[in-house]
Amino acid sequence: MTIPHPLSVKGLVLANSVTVDANLIGVPGVPCTLVATPRQEGDSEGAILARLHDTSLRKFKVFARLARNYQISNEFSLNFTKDEGDSFFVLAPEGFLSVSGDGHFFRYLTNEKGHLSMIEFECEATSSVAARAQFHEAAAASVDHLSYAMNLPVVLAQITIVDTKHGITTAELIPPYPAKQLSLSVSKIHPTLAPAYAMYREAKNAGSPFYRFFCLYKILEGLLVFLRGELYEKAKAKQINLPKFTAKVPAYEHMADELQQYVGKPMHKFFEEVLQTNFRNSLAHFANDTGAALDVNGLQEIERYSKVVHLTDLCCREAIAHFESCLALVDPVPLTND
Repeated sequence: MTIPHPLSVKGLVLANSVTVDANLIGVPGVPCTLVATPRQEGDSEGAILARLHDTSLRKFKVFARLARNYQISNEFSLNFTKDEGDSFFVLAPEGFLSVSGDGHFFRYLTNEKGHLSMIEFECEATSSVAARAQFHEAAAASVDHLSYAMNLPVVLAQITIVDTKHGITTAELIPPYPAKQLSLSVSKIHPTLAPAYAMYREAKNAGSPFYRFFCLYKILEGLLVFLRGELYEKAKAKQINLPKFTAKVPAYEHMADELQQYVGKPMHKFFEEVLQTNFRNSLAHFANDTGAALDVNGLQEIERYSKVVHLTDLCCREAIAHFESCLALVDPVPLTND
C-alpha cells in the first residue's frame, strides 16, 4: 500500500486496525489518509475500486476524536469510541451537547469522565472528501469558539469518515517518527545557529501545518537573507573562500505532484519565488491571493500547506548544513572537554 502525498487517498487496507510503519504510509509528522474497504466473497479489484470511486449522493458518518494535545502513536485504529477521546471541557457523564448551524447538525459526546471526547456528524455527500469538507464547515467554528470562550486548548486528533452505503472507512492519520540511535559523540554547536535549531524544534513540535511552515520559513529567511551576506563579508575580510550555496530543490518519496516541477531548481529561487510569494505572504498578511482572509480551517489551505511543509523542512536541513560548514571555516567553535 502506498499513499503518494499528504491528504491523498490511495491503497486498500482490509483490517480495522493497523500498526503504522512510517516507511510504508508516508512522511513522518505529515498528515495522510488511510482507506479501508470490506472485501466480499468473489469481489474483484475492479468491484472494490468502483465502490471507492462511486459519485452517487449517499449517507456518510463523520467522527472526530478530541484530545488535549497532539500525540502520534505507532498503534492506529481506524475506528474509535467516545472513551478514547478526551479534552478539558467537562459535562455530565450521561450528557451530550447538540449544536446546529448553517443547516448542519452535529453533537459532542462525552467519555466516562464526563469530558467532551468526540464529535459525531452525519451528512449526504458524493465522496468521503466532500463529507469531510461538510464536517469541517459545520464543526470547525464551534471547536474554535469553545477554545476561545473557555480559554483552553482542544485538538482534533483523528477524523474518521464512514461511507454507510459501501462500508468504506477513511481515516486521517499522522505517520509516527521512527526511533533513532543517539550518537554519544561530542557536538560543536555554533551560537550563531542556535536560533535556527530552536525554531526547527518548534516546527517539529507544531501540530498546525501553518505554524510548522512559518517556523521553517523563518529559518530559511534568517539563513539565506540575513546570515549569508554577513558571513560571506566576514570570510572575504579574512581571505577565506567559502563554498557557494548551490543547493537544489530535492525530490523525495510521497512528494505531491504539483511540487515536482520545482525539483532540481535552485533552492534560493524556490524560497523567493514559491515559498515567499505563495505561502509566506498569505500567512503574514492573513490573506490569500484574492485578498480574502486566509481560512486556516479550510481544507484546501490545510492541504496546500501540508503538502509543502516537508519540502520546506528538507530545504531547511540543507541550508543549515551548508552554513554549519561555512561557520566552521570562518568562526570555528573551539572543542572543549570540561
